[in-house]
Amino acid sequence: SAVAQPRVEGFAAARLAALTAAPRRYGFHATLKAPFALREHGAAETLRDALAAFARTQPPVAAGRLELSNLRGFLALTLAGSDAAVRALADSCVERFQPLARPLTAAEIDRRGDGLTARQRAHLRRWNYPYVFEDYRFHMTLSGPVEAAETTALAEALGARSAAVLAEPLTLDAVSLFVEDRPGADFRIVDRFPLTGGAAASY
Repeated sequence: SAVAQPRVEGFAAARLAALTAAPRRYGFHATLKAPFALREHGAAETLRDALAAFARTQPPVAAGRLELSNLRGFLALTLAGSDAAVRALADSCVERFQPLARPLTAAEIDRRGDGLTARQRAHLRRWNYPYVFEDYRFHMTLSGPVEAAETTALAEALGARSAAVLAEPLTLDAVSLFVEDRPGADFRIVDRFPLTGGAAASY
């Protein structure tokens, strides 16, 4: 269900809602395997079972501290240090669950391929998403595109509200399954699976 947004000095409620519309639809999360359509109709339970089994093989990941970053005009929480341990988990997710994904059509690849490097276009064709493996970057999105004149004020407000989170190192101890019931609908969480494969991994 929708959560009421706090008031942020200098931003009208409507403007704040517009700035956060996209991340609010997806929910506060960090992507490991980008959203995909299932290859086979009715395979949702297969995906759930596969994710549960995967989580049992993976240890928690000691990811390190977070920081507030400006990523190509939108604000997000990123890792202050190396993301190698998280990237290894994301790489495993991409490889493990791609066989369940419906391949993109040529039209979908053309539509999503503008501005990508040759490597990213190859990733898009092979893995349904361009920003995987070498091009993956852990991030937890906080806003949509922000006008340059608004960036400092919004970053200060978000930084103040994130201070407690930024002060403590992050451990990824579970993976979650989200579903988009229809195109454009809010994502909803279906299940959450603790990572129970062994001692916490870090690099």
